[in-house]
Amino acid sequence: EQHMKDITGDEHKLKVIEAAMKRAKEITEAEAAQFSVWQKMQERETLRAEMLKKAREKKKRREEEIAARSAAEEAATAEEEQLREEEDEKLARRAEEALVKAEEWEVEQVAQGEEARKAAARERLARVEEKLRRAEERMAAKAKPRPRRGLKKIASLQPQSAEPTGATPPSEPAANRTTEGDGVEKDDEDHENRDGAEGAVPGSEVDSEAGTVGSVAVVDGAAPSDDE
Repeated sequence: EQHMKDITGDEHKLKVIEAAMKRAKEITEAEAAQFSVWQKMQERETLRAEMLKKAREKKKRREEEIAARSAAEEAATAEEEQLREEEDEKLARRAEEALVKAEEWEVEQVAQGEEARKAAARERLARVEEKLRRAEERMAAKAKPRPRRGLKKIASLQPQSAEPTGATPPSEPAANRTTEGDGVEKDDEDHENRDGAEGAVPGSEVDSEAGTVGSVAVVDGAAPSDDE
């Protein structure tokens, strides 16, 4: 009986032990499940933290890139502004140089025009002086006494004090007092007077003198006396 009692007690103990082991197993499985859930949650939190960190780093890099791009754009804009200002300065200098050259060219053209006018005036003055000289030569040539061929003998026979030199005998009318070659010389004088009128400078004193000389030189083809 004692043995049976011991065996029954052992069976009871064995059942208790089995129940305890079962309970421990259940607890262990529950704890393991909880630990697995906690571990998954930890992994998830870690992953989230890593994602947040990567997002922050990405945002920071983007901000740095934007700042660098802005700085580069500002530098490029400043460089473009500087290049534009330099180009504007170059254009302004070129325009100023072109204006100065145009003014110099205008001054040079004016100077050349003045020189050309002066040269033309000198040429006209030289022509007028030449005509004056010719007119004076003709007047001097006409002032010399040249008796007519029919009166050469009479003039040679008359005494010197009887009549002034170059005077015409009183028997001959004044309208017929002409010398040899007067018609040719008058044509030459008319031609010279026309040349002087065409080549004369308007308003100049030389042209007025030339006209005066021409008008004095031609007096109806008559030979001027010594007083004239």
